[in-house]
Amino acid sequence: MRSTTSSGTSSPPWRRCRRRCARCSPGSTRRRSAARPNRAAGSRCCRRRSARAPSRSSSSASPPPSPISTTVPTASSRAPSPRPTRPPRASARGGDRVTARREAAPGRRLVLASLGAALVAAAGQPPPPVVDLTVQIGPNVNPGVDGRPLPVAVKLYLLTAAGRFQAADVFALIEREAATLGAELIASEQIVFEPGQTRQITREADGRTRFLGAAVLFRDIDRAQWKSIAPVASTGVTRLRLTADRLESALNPA
Repeated sequence: MRSTTSSGTSSPPWRRCRRRCARCSPGSTRRRSAARPNRAAGSRCCRRRSARAPSRSSSSASPPPSPISTTVPTASSRAPSPRPTRPPRASARGGDRVTARREAAPGRRLVLASLGAALVAAAGQPPPPVVDLTVQIGPNVNPGVDGRPLPVAVKLYLLTAAGRFQAADVFALIEREAATLGAELIASEQIVFEPGQTRQITREADGRTRFLGAAVLFRDIDRAQWKSIAPVASTGVTRLRLTADRLESALNPA
């Protein structure tokens, strides 16, 4: 394609190139490169100015800067603005609960103080008396008419004193127990044992208990040794042993 001058006549490519580069001539092999009109100076046909002129490829690769400036948002600009928080509303029910707790606090403190005082008092008091009794019945206990052993009843008495129990007979204890022992009697119970039986009995006694009386009700009571008594400690455990065989019985410390 040939370029057109201002006079209207077309000029060969080498003349177009010759205006910009005097070294280009009609016989030059580089005139082919000036075939395109309006070719920028310093192209392949002009090695002398190629170093001075900017590269076309590099100029075309980088786009011209946009006149519109863009603003890159920062992390602080992207963060949402904090919303105003409302103060929590005090509910009427919650206020009532707080008021009720404040009103109940003195009562609770009084109860806790009384419980603490009771625990301290209980810790300071000695333990109540306890009777730990072992009853051993022999194989030949309470013989009958034919000489064979028979079951026997044992009656136990918790006493504050030993005078009335030691003075009473068997019929007075059986028929008129309360009248015979009076204020010395705290409690009593009756247990039936088989020949050869052994049993452990533990009873928590009253603080007034000082003696334990035992009455073994043999069939032939007139010839039997049926009554015995032993002291009981005012606090703690008292261990005793009651033995009975044939027509004899004894209550001793275990």
